[in-house]
Amino acid sequence: MSWTDDMAAMMGGERQTGRGLQLCQMAGPNVLQVGQMLITSPNLRIASHLMAPICTKVAGTCHDGAALTDSSSYSSALAAGDVVLAYQLDDSTFLVIERMVSV
Repeated sequence: MSWTDDMAAMMGGERQTGRGLQLCQMAGPNVLQVGQMLITSPNLRIASHLMAPICTKVAGTCHDGAALTDSSSYSSALAAGDVVLAYQLDDSTFLVIERMVSV
């Protein structure tokens, strides 16, 4: 068993099968892939902070009346290929809770 299988099992789910917490992959910005199934609206709910780029570090300069030069850091919105933590709420509804990253 991999660490991702162990983590999913510990949280009450099974990886890519059954109800509970699951590690899944996004097939597009608004499309969740669960095994061979593609889940779209209205059966998909995604945490709002994953829908648009979010500023993670603010930085910039502004000189005497000039426009702000933004050098902030941003995390991107969900995209195809992102691994996410999803929860199957009922037979047809899935919640995308968070994007998962390797460290």
